[in-house]
Amino acid sequence: MVPSGALEAHERTHLLSFPGSAFVKVSEGCDNRCSFCAIPLIRGSMRSKPPEAVIGEIDGLLARGIREINLVAQDLTSYGRDLDGVGPLELLRGISALDGEFWVRLLYVYPEHFPESFFPLLRKDRRLLPYFDIPFQHASRDVLRRMGRPGTAEKYLSLVRRIREELPDAVLRSTLLVGFFGETDAAFDELLAFQAEAQLDWLGVFPYSPEDKTPAMRGEPALDVAPDLAERRAATVNERQRTITHERMQRFVGRDLDVLVEEMVPDEPLAIGRCYAQAPEVDGSVVINVPSGSADGPTSVSPGRFVRCRIVRRNGLDLEAVPL
Repeated sequence: MVPSGALEAHERTHLLSFPGSAFVKVSEGCDNRCSFCAIPLIRGSMRSKPPEAVIGEIDGLLARGIREINLVAQDLTSYGRDLDGVGPLELLRGISALDGEFWVRLLYVYPEHFPESFFPLLRKDRRLLPYFDIPFQHASRDVLRRMGRPGTAEKYLSLVRRIREELPDAVLRSTLLVGFFGETDAAFDELLAFQAEAQLDWLGVFPYSPEDKTPAMRGEPALDVAPDLAERRAATVNERQRTITHERMQRFVGRDLDVLVEEMVPDEPLAIGRCYAQAPEVDGSVVINVPSGSADGPTSVSPGRFVRCRIVRRNGLDLEAVPL
């Protein structure tokens, strides 16, 4: 049975993440009804967790030593539409009112609903990270229409430019879906042109695989894209993105950044962590060269703690740093 009604809050007993980091779900389900996606069929329409429950959960996590809060939802920008007088901005304001040293990362921000009202608050409170995971999925108007999405490459590029104008330190991640019904060679070329112009910091690309009972399953066989062609197109996007991501990460070399330490490397004077530009589990890491004597004290390099570091070089998708 598809769930309905308000999303209930439950006390967290286990955290399935690295030390110092936690995911906080603010809503469940989705109202966007993309033709390729089974989430509305499985999880139903969007149901928001009351803001006081979200803020209370975060406050409790901070008291337990958590320093990075990753807000997740199928569509974070639609949060609160099923509640009276509540939206994502009001939720962020409530979180911003909490005391302490922590990060808040916004994941899964639907591009058509991106709230520009975020910008002043993010500029005011640096704990609200300028990191956005925006699933564009494609750039061809025809393919996007078949996906049930109203966007265009022009609108998406305009959003990218606007975010970077308002928040120069912004980091953008997205996902693309290749090989969808009707993706012609010309449509794929449009996608590659979008990728080149958008210069996204991080990108995941996936060949389309039909999900049972979704509207896309009723597509016309004549519009099918062969699976091997979809795989080759995904490989092309990945290869091009590697160069883009290398160039985007290079801009952090020489900068001083806070790094959230995740783990120590056994038998090596090294630690692994992440800066604000790296979301857990999907982006690169910061490799910290730990000087002798840095394993204790108020600024110690230890899992679950922030350490101020200087980024000294880029190594592939990762950054290397030394503590300050």
